[in-house]
Amino acid sequence: MPEFKKKTALGLRDLPENGQECTHVLLTHSEYDGLLAKVACAERDARSVYTAASQKIAQAERNSAQAKEAAYAEVDGVQKDLEEACLVVLNRRHQKIWQKRKKMQPRQKKLLPPKGMGYRKTWKKPAVK
Repeated sequence: MPEFKKKTALGLRDLPENGQECTHVLLTHSEYDGLLAKVACAERDARSVYTAASQKIAQAERNSAQAKEAAYAEVDGVQKDLEEACLVVLNRRHQKIWQKRKKMQPRQKKLLPPKGMGYRKTWKKPAVK
């Protein structure tokens, strides 16, 4: 059984119970070994919890890196699809514009003033291909 003592000028004085005045505790070898075993068990448990948490954190970081790479790959694919779609739309618009110009060329020829009428040219004649 532990003995509770208080250090005084003349030595150690016995105390009836564990109080605020207690400065020293005397234990037997078996009691001391039991306390050391409890401390070692608590440290071992704390270490195992810490390693498990570290492993979970590392796994979460790996998963987030993989998810990030997958998201970037998906964004790249969507961006390529969008660029292709834009090119298709622009090509269609370009073709429609050229078709309209081809249809307008004969009309524009008729709208030009006849030569020798004395009109000043205020606009350039479109090039005919």
